[in-house]
Amino acid sequence: MKKLKNLIGILCILYILASCGGGSTNGENPPTVDTPHQTLTLKNEIMPVPTGYTDGRDHIGIGPAFEGESPDFADLGQTSEYSSNMLFVRYGNWNDPRGRDGSATATEMVRYLRSFQEQENKEAQEEGRESGTLRYSASDIKDRTIRLDQSTTDQERQAVARVVREINAALPWEFRLVLGTDIAQPFERDGVPKGEIHIRFTNGKSSTSWPDLDEDNQGYILGVGGLNAMRGGFVLIDTDATETSDPSSAFLQFVLTHELLHAMGIVAHADPDQYPNSVLAPTSANWQNKRPIYTTLDGEALLVNVPPGTRVADLATTDLGPWDSTGFHLVGVLDLDGNQEIQFGAGFRNGLGKPWAYGPTPGTTIQDNPSLTDNLRATWSGYLLGFSAKGNTIAGKSEIAIDLKSLSGEVHFNDLEYWGIKSVPGRPGTGTLWQDGDLGYTLAIVREGTIEGFVSTSAPGDDPGVVSGAFVGRAHEGTAGIVKHPDLSAGFGAKR
Repeated sequence: MKKLKNLIGILCILYILASCGGGSTNGENPPTVDTPHQTLTLKNEIMPVPTGYTDGRDHIGIGPAFEGESPDFADLGQTSEYSSNMLFVRYGNWNDPRGRDGSATATEMVRYLRSFQEQENKEAQEEGRESGTLRYSASDIKDRTIRLDQSTTDQERQAVARVVREINAALPWEFRLVLGTDIAQPFERDGVPKGEIHIRFTNGKSSTSWPDLDEDNQGYILGVGGLNAMRGGFVLIDTDATETSDPSSAFLQFVLTHELLHAMGIVAHADPDQYPNSVLAPTSANWQNKRPIYTTLDGEALLVNVPPGTRVADLATTDLGPWDSTGFHLVGVLDLDGNQEIQFGAGFRNGLGKPWAYGPTPGTTIQDNPSLTDNLRATWSGYLLGFSAKGNTIAGKSEIAIDLKSLSGEVHFNDLEYWGIKSVPGRPGTGTLWQDGDLGYTLAIVREGTIEGFVSTSAPGDDPGVVSGAFVGRAHEGTAGIVKHPDLSAGFGAKR
């Protein structure tokens, strides 16, 4: 690979089976590794939708629940006084013994991060170049705005939305990626403005946006991601090489996630010998083993806040600051008819609240539900459980109303109050009023594949944040979902 002097770090390329090539700057300005803790975004225009199925197709999940990241009600032995005849709440520390919650220890995280320098040394030796010294660097970037080339197809846009949703689930609200307007003209890597990430899909590598590639290797290259000297990021995906236009393709999502993380500032690769299933490995050999990034070491690494200037090779556990490998969790249960139930809640660890919810899959679409045929409007009432941005426990009520003809509606969260950081929610009324005590959002019903749910529409007058939910219960007896707000990450459940 040629050295690209305009890059501030290593140009990272994902190969099918070959090791990743890259170029350092010039030896005087060593490659750097940024973390999203050094970036900031204030809004999100990519609406999350229900995530998927759990237990075959018997249950639908929103958030990490369907991947097994959340504890079951039985995993937490302490019952909260917030419980009532309708709602049962448990709380406590929990660490998934199967490791599905991504709860790496500080020692494991340091070993993983050091592997980036080890891999950079290997790649430099293979390519006959000087190895770059990876360091963490400070950044004053206030936004990470994703902008797509105007030629991007609808299917490609769906693929980007899926990947951004997944990455955002691994980030605190203020560091989320947001979606901006399309790029009117094909971009050049040198010209991406600070704080933006430009994404372009091409058929082959003839575009001027692509770097000069070794003819012997370019057939193996799937995508390129990196940063320019002004701290703008770019991603190029060769759709001929990925050989898929299916936005649900795990392969395409693997490639997109890999390159987007490079464009965010993680400008090197994890050692594939130690971490063969990492999305940041230099090859796609084990893409079939891809897991949602918020359940992996890759996702955990996004929460690391290392002092600027720290050499990756010299990292110690003390550089991570306070680091929890066990999260504090809240789980709520609402009973439905027919021995069904909704479970919802959130976990909090290392500055990140992860809300989730799930319940039984409906037998029909909501419009085809015979018990709702003569109804103009359906309403559900329930509760919310979650955490503030600092980790204060928050609880309150949820009220959802859907117009069955227009398939639109609204959700309100009321009587919201908070308690101490990672503490038990007491009886209703014993906490402190959270902000003004309520949130409201306009909803639209959406479908993604066979999943039917509802999302907030960012209508005028709505509060900041996004809501994603699903109808649950065989006859839509309940609703379950999550709300992400600048100061709230919570799951909710409600019954009709």
